[in-house]
Amino acid sequence: MKKSGVALVTTIMIILLLSLLAAGMMFTIKSETAISVYQASSVQVVAVAESALDEIKHRMNLEPDDPLFIGDVGVPLTTTWTTYITFGTLEEDDSTAHIYYKNSLQNDLDSIELDYTTEDFDSNLSLVVHHKLSEDSTQIYFFDSKTQKQFLGPPSLVTEYPPVEVVEITARSGKALKKILAEISKQEVNIKVQSALSAATIVLQSTGNVDPYVCGHNHRMDTPFNVCPLAPGASLWPAPGFTGAPTTCWDDSLAGTASQQIGPPKYHVNTPYDSTYHPSYNHYYWNPVAHGWAINRIEYDEYCSRVGCLAGIATTSANLSSFGASMYHIFGNPDIIVKYSIVIPELYELLGFSSESEMNDNIPWNDVTTLPNDPDSVRYYRITPATGTWTGIPTGTQTKGIIWVKGDIDFHSGNGYSQHKGLLYVEGNWTGNVAGTVDVWILGAMVIKGFMDVHATGNARIFFMYSSEALKQTVESDLEFFKLLGWKEIN
Repeated sequence: MKKSGVALVTTIMIILLLSLLAAGMMFTIKSETAISVYQASSVQVVAVAESALDEIKHRMNLEPDDPLFIGDVGVPLTTTWTTYITFGTLEEDDSTAHIYYKNSLQNDLDSIELDYTTEDFDSNLSLVVHHKLSEDSTQIYFFDSKTQKQFLGPPSLVTEYPPVEVVEITARSGKALKKILAEISKQEVNIKVQSALSAATIVLQSTGNVDPYVCGHNHRMDTPFNVCPLAPGASLWPAPGFTGAPTTCWDDSLAGTASQQIGPPKYHVNTPYDSTYHPSYNHYYWNPVAHGWAINRIEYDEYCSRVGCLAGIATTSANLSSFGASMYHIFGNPDIIVKYSIVIPELYELLGFSSESEMNDNIPWNDVTTLPNDPDSVRYYRITPATGTWTGIPTGTQTKGIIWVKGDIDFHSGNGYSQHKGLLYVEGNWTGNVAGTVDVWILGAMVIKGFMDVHATGNARIFFMYSSEALKQTVESDLEFFKLLGWKEIN
């Protein structure tokens, strides 16, 4: 009996111990499951907050007469301007106090998927946007896209700079809740290129009567399509497009048979300190009579930067070779930059966006397989060649805006021209032969993410002329977007 009693007690203790262990394991599993669920919800709640911010940015970028528009269009701005966004019940606007109420784009309460505001108005929980103010609420923060800095100023400064807007978001997902303050400001696309022609590496071989012309001096937007960066002799080569004798961006009135000195520029942006001459007006070019460069040709002029002049070519490595009658005419500030440290950015980085998706959300791309002849309209062309193929730019086309080639590029050989004002961006490489009597002409900039390996033959010519005005007036003037300046969780 004693042995049986001991065995019974031992058995009970073992069962009790196992029960405690099982309970502990169950508690641990439940706790870890709850933690995992909460962590997943915490990640999801950030996505919810980002969706709220996307709604605000989208609606503030609409035209003011759009019923979905959100924004303060007064001049000067009103420091008390505030807009609340809810899912359902709206309060009455108070235009005297400049407080307004809007329904969310996600206003169907039966199908709400992202919980970033409230059904009924709650000043602490509803989605809200307002100006970023000074401590005494008399001045507004503005954003300078050139310096990428915020600064305080009077409300009337809205005519020169966009204000900084504060978006207060209370986002929920499951049991997770985050209160987030985001700062945004409206930005113009500001293209930052390094030269008239940029590429990771450049190999350019030309034979016959081919002449590569590259000019990094800042050209005016009204530069005609058929203007050459530099023409050594008024009648030796026809104008781009083969419409007659060439017109150059330099005035060759001072040209002589020996020195061939260039006179005042015709289409260069003038320095503010001199209304007549571009600072580098005494550039020399290749003299077809003496068969050599004039020795006093200026390689670099600090004054050029005052009118926005850039290098003619910027690359990590270059191999430029010519044979026969071909000559190179490459000018800029300096003429050529070859540095291993040069980085060719992605297109969205070049345009100032934080991601390709943000860029695509804000640019109305025209997806085309070939380019039309449209010299008057500013358009944004996106060309995606099939895998293993390249985009052939047709002859006889004049275009303005952005050409984004999502792959490799080549130019059709034959007679004619391909002329563009704005930005030509090649995500892949430019390879192949430019042959026949074809011209490639760019006013603005061409950027090649990959390499350029081109053999130009016959009477083909290649023209690149940098122009900040062409980039701004054909690209930047129509493109604006709200940029995220800061993001802070406050609980």
